[in-house]
Amino acid sequence: MLAKPLYDGYGHAILDQGTSLSAEWVQVLGNLPVAELFIADERISDAAVLPVISPELEGVAAEAFGHFWASVQVAAERASVVLGSRRLEAANTGSVATYQLGTVSQSVDPTRILQLMTQMVEQVLATKRGEPTIAGCHSAKDYDYVLPVRVAGLALWMGKAAGLSDIQLMNLGMAALLENIGYIRVVPKELTQRPGASWEELAFMDVWRMEDNGESNPKALLPSDSEMKIICNHPQDGAEMLRGCQGISPEVIDIVLQHHERWNGGGYPKGLEGNEISVAARILAIADTCCCIASKRPYRQAFPPYEAGELVVACSGGLFDPDLVQIFMEQIPLFPAGVMVRLNTGEVGIVADANVGFVGRPTVRVCYRPDFSEVETPYDVDLSDEEYENVLVTKAFEY
Repeated sequence: MLAKPLYDGYGHAILDQGTSLSAEWVQVLGNLPVAELFIADERISDAAVLPVISPELEGVAAEAFGHFWASVQVAAERASVVLGSRRLEAANTGSVATYQLGTVSQSVDPTRILQLMTQMVEQVLATKRGEPTIAGCHSAKDYDYVLPVRVAGLALWMGKAAGLSDIQLMNLGMAALLENIGYIRVVPKELTQRPGASWEELAFMDVWRMEDNGESNPKALLPSDSEMKIICNHPQDGAEMLRGCQGISPEVIDIVLQHHERWNGGGYPKGLEGNEISVAARILAIADTCCCIASKRPYRQAFPPYEAGELVVACSGGLFDPDLVQIFMEQIPLFPAGVMVRLNTGEVGIVADANVGFVGRPTVRVCYRPDFSEVETPYDVDLSDEEYENVLVTKAFEY
């Protein structure tokens, strides 16, 4: 039975609180852009599950961003037609045909997504104690619209912890939404669905989980050098398109331009390193990579969120600013409240408290013995307590 209403990735209510989930519903939900669902369980009725941004607002923002993306896409297609006409005219008259990407966004209106981002920032600032979760997107058709909102939520929480001002948080959140708007210029479009579009994940290719009927050799799907050049131009294309968009600040555009720069200088487009990269872009790099890794892609399965978090930590000082990774570790729980886990003792329980600030050391309410027989009276094991320093979480079941 659902403990809370269930929303899809666009904020539309799918099922009401108290609904019993049939086998048919479980199968249907597997094909919808649902980030999480909460099952009622008397054993953890006292556990507080505290989202930083409401699923309703996340969904409305994703839907609004989808409309904005579509309007930019239409404007880009019209501009391409105009460019073709100008080239033909230039060929006939001997003049020079000119075209600026900035003209693409002059006809689009970002007012709605600016309003919704303001609400997201307000919710983040108003939340004194919340548990931001690592959430990807498992629906290919919704990936471009749903994932940016989830990246924004994670980035905003990190930005708040890093001490960014309200205005800086607003710019960071807008950049998270708009970071991949340059993909509209990528031709052919299928390049954005290939390994390498999110190039950081290539560092973890050896541990990818492939679909049973998928490509057995993911390296065979890698873009060529010329194709990678097209993909890697999307930050510049996106920044140029946004320069003509009224209401989008220069700071947002700079973050978009830098969101693939990396701490060790190995990123693109300029190969910036360390403090040459803005703090907001360094935060976005972590949030974006983490959520991308936790997403299902056409060529691999999603990493469990706790593994995605661990892979980010593994790249501290290389791809990512170590000070910001430290904030990530302290603020983003690998095992949030409500998740069922197995301990190295063999016992199985449900996270009653994420113990934010203690990396990977939640309080687990043990409900099952190692043989999976049910414990009559569940009891708490606080992994942040020295008494349990040798007890570890070895698996998260449905997370």
